[in-house]
Amino acid sequence: MLAFAFALSACYGHGVDIAVQDESVRGRLELIDRTNPPEVIPIECAAGTYTNCAQRTGGFRVCTADSGYRSSLSVLRNDVDCRLTMSGLLAGDDFAATPPLTIGGSYAGWASLFTGSFGAGEAAAAAFYANAKLSPVDFNADFSVFVLFASNLDHVSPSAASGISSAYADDPQVPAPDYTLDFTGYEVKADAHRVVQSATGSVALVPGAHPGESYVTDSDQELGATFAHIESAYTAGTSAPLGSTVTAFRLVGETLPTRRNLIILHAENGVRSYQVLRITFHPPL
Repeated sequence: MLAFAFALSACYGHGVDIAVQDESVRGRLELIDRTNPPEVIPIECAAGTYTNCAQRTGGFRVCTADSGYRSSLSVLRNDVDCRLTMSGLLAGDDFAATPPLTIGGSYAGWASLFTGSFGAGEAAAAAFYANAKLSPVDFNADFSVFVLFASNLDHVSPSAASGISSAYADDPQVPAPDYTLDFTGYEVKADAHRVVQSATGSVALVPGAHPGESYVTDSDQELGATFAHIESAYTAGTSAPLGSTVTAFRLVGETLPTRRNLIILHAENGVRSYQVLRITFHPPL
């Protein structure tokens, strides 16, 4: 009995290190081509970086099953704090994202522009737009990274909006405003025919280095590209003081996609400058 007790003490009294292998889930790349008419954009892989991921740092690559490239993207199972950012796409050449895309459970509010070239014998430079999401977002199983791509920005943006900013200044001493827009708090709902039924919340104006004082929202029309055109459109509208949010887009009853021009004024000593944000509100993807 004493011998048996001594044997147990020998086993449990001295620690035994047992290696436990962490369980990982792997990513795969799924492509959704929204080019119209169809174009050849030969995407094979997406590249990006890990942020705040357990036992993961640096970059990753995730590729389509038939690309011939090996994917390195994996995340520890249930690592809900892990964030993935897509910084480029491989499509015959490396295409860099501007800006890089944070990949979440839904498509980003603003798609990114990817620039590069399609390899030897093709145009020296090429560009297309892409958006991305992943599922399942909590990494409780192997997951897919969905990349939506097209040559037209309107085809790769979610139901909120996308936009292009332009500056118009009559005098370089009076710089144009340089706001960006955050659509996180703005929700547009449309029916099966893409007719807007409600638009709730507000669009946040994120200030840059140069502020503005007032704004006008202009309906779905093309604006001219000169300072005189923009000033005429602003003068013809009903201006409102500029705050931290904008709501006056008057979308109910409109069929998506529809466009609005947000014209922001800055004036000093009677000299004016303008920022124009051309916004497209999209049907749900």
